[in-house]
Amino acid sequence: MKMKRAARLGGLLGLAIVVIAGVALAVGQGNNLLVNPGFEPPFVDVSGEPVRRVAQGWQPWNVPSQPGDSFSQNIQPEYLPASDTTSSLGVPRIHGGSDAQQVFTFYATFTGGVYQQVNGVTPGATYQFSAYVYTWSTSLDSPDASELPGNLTVQVGIDPTGGTDGQSANIVWSPAGTPQYDSWVQYSVSAAPTGSSLTVFVRAQPQEPVKNNVIYIDDAQLSTGGGTSPSATSQQPSSVPATTVVSSNTPVSSATTVPSNTPAPSATTVPPSDTPPPTLTFTPSLTYTPSPVPTIDNTLFPGRYVYTVRSGDTVAGIAAAFNSSVDAIISANGLASNGFILVGQQLVVPVGLPFTPPAPTSAAPTGVPPTALVIASSTPLLPAPTAAPPQQQPVNTTIYVVRPGDTLFWIAVRHNTTVNALATLNNISNPNLIFAGQRLLVPVNTAQAVPTAVIIPTIEGAAAQQVQTYIVQPGDNLYNISLRFNVPLADIIQANGLVNPSRIYIGQSLIIP
Repeated sequence: MKMKRAARLGGLLGLAIVVIAGVALAVGQGNNLLVNPGFEPPFVDVSGEPVRRVAQGWQPWNVPSQPGDSFSQNIQPEYLPASDTTSSLGVPRIHGGSDAQQVFTFYATFTGGVYQQVNGVTPGATYQFSAYVYTWSTSLDSPDASELPGNLTVQVGIDPTGGTDGQSANIVWSPAGTPQYDSWVQYSVSAAPTGSSLTVFVRAQPQEPVKNNVIYIDDAQLSTGGGTSPSATSQQPSSVPATTVVSSNTPVSSATTVPSNTPAPSATTVPPSDTPPPTLTFTPSLTYTPSPVPTIDNTLFPGRYVYTVRSGDTVAGIAAAFNSSVDAIISANGLASNGFILVGQQLVVPVGLPFTPPAPTSAAPTGVPPTALVIASSTPLLPAPTAAPPQQQPVNTTIYVVRPGDTLFWIAVRHNTTVNALATLNNISNPNLIFAGQRLLVPVNTAQAVPTAVIIPTIEGAAAQQVQTYIVQPGDNLYNISLRFNVPLADIIQANGLVNPSRIYIGQSLIIP
């Protein structure tokens, strides 16, 4: 009988210990003041174009496009559950729990993310907000690497006034820092509310409209005291490196800034920033180092020949056909170091003088048009414009922003004008010296306005068909062109034989099926 009583008492004692531990865990988790911090289902449809599916408890926000923005600037991003592999990008990335929030654009930039307003906070007390974010930004399609990324930065913020405007000057943001791709990174910021409510924000800002600009958000936390609770970091997978980015506009209490002399193994309090633990050091999985920029030997190649790329062409083959060089062609056209070109693209080929255009039946690349433009120069470099009587500035002009790899010659060819006209109009003394980001006035020939779309006949077999084409304009991308003509993106890519859909250029003629 005594043994049965002892066993029963032992069982009750064990149950009591389990209950106490469960209560302690619940209290610890209760320190998180956010609703649905793990971005778990259900996901709610929020109005927008397209409709945004956002985790319950959170709201989407983004900076709207402004007058003068192109079709690829400041568009509304798409919001979907990270687990949705049908409607989204097909790469579920979840830090903890069963789901996460995915925010992305396709060939476009945006500024936005999610926010949540929290009520019942103590004015003047220090609160810390943190969230894990995975960033994937790439011009290509590998889901495991951000190749040629769009300079996508991520920040978290707190509005101490409780406002919901993501552009408010009241928001305290974490440092922007260097973009960190292809890993879960914890971002953190601290601030003191001025009233009984505050609002937490997650913000992403890609600078370039690359093919995929994507972030995944998970395991957010809002707690008092400016410290990171154990539950916010215990879900970090051991195989994935993480970085904690911390910003604060208020003093941190001594309880969190001075670590104990005998810390428990499970403690995860963030130490002072001048002595970060080795486990919090982030090593990027991909480092992009630009290749040396090729140059043109204008002594060997003083002339320029405009050639339209045909199916099967390569830069090496074109260089051999015209007795030029690969480096000269890459430099003259601002091509990538791998010499990527598109069918229908017009290339400026540096050639020697004298130069005779090849006949269509010669050894030149198949289909060389006999009327291709030849521009010759007797001097190695473009000469500075000679002094001339002042000319009246053309009434009709447009602004062109110089891009990396541009030359004044190539800009003149694309806009059907001359180097001297551009140099005179923009007071350029050295036509060989322009820089990326420079704004140039370009004369517009109103008599030959570029149509938005034209119909040209083409012969296929014995029957003639009508094919619609579109001339690419500044700011265009394939995604927005497909929306404008209500044609699937894949059909445009297939009709034009595009190897890399993120590489289209101003003036390019696209077939719209």
